[in-house]
Amino acid sequence: MAVDRNQLPVLSRQLESMSHREEIFQTREQEERDWFNSVLESLRCTHQMIQSGADPRAAVQDFVIEVSETGKLLLHQAGLAVPVDDDYLEHVFETMGIELAPGQLLLLEPHLAKWAIEESLWGLELDRALSRHRDDLTEEPPPTILSDWSRKRDLLMAIRIAEELLDRNSPLPFQAPRAV
Repeated sequence: MAVDRNQLPVLSRQLESMSHREEIFQTREQEERDWFNSVLESLRCTHQMIQSGADPRAAVQDFVIEVSETGKLLLHQAGLAVPVDDDYLEHVFETMGIELAPGQLLLLEPHLAKWAIEESLWGLELDRALSRHRDDLTEEPPPTILSDWSRKRDLLMAIRIAEELLDRNSPLPFQAPRAV
């Protein structure tokens, strides 16, 4: 896959925009500070990757957002779709004041991927709980329930991958600085 170096100016503008907002987000709630740091790290890593000539879609272990021509955010891991609800990711980027461009690729920081997957799992469970009827227990499950289980399985696998990435990126206990 050829890397689209035309994304560098877009990423540079987004990084500059984030640097102007850093002070504002340091005074916000912890959740928004975490989002800010994750989005900033995602932009930086993607910029470095593309600048070095690598294509984010070629990332084997990492999560990648691809923005469709209609602006829909599609999450992939190892080239496979991760069935997240894009509402959460759209909300995070909108809150950060970052508008992703159609065709843009973004290497997603593992915390942000994990949060998006968790939100989708919670939404799936909530939908299931609200649509469940006691009488349905004796009947054969409708096809929508089977597809929900398939989606849940895919999300659970994706969250395990995100957790592995986070474990790999966190310092080992013997490497962590200690107070003397």
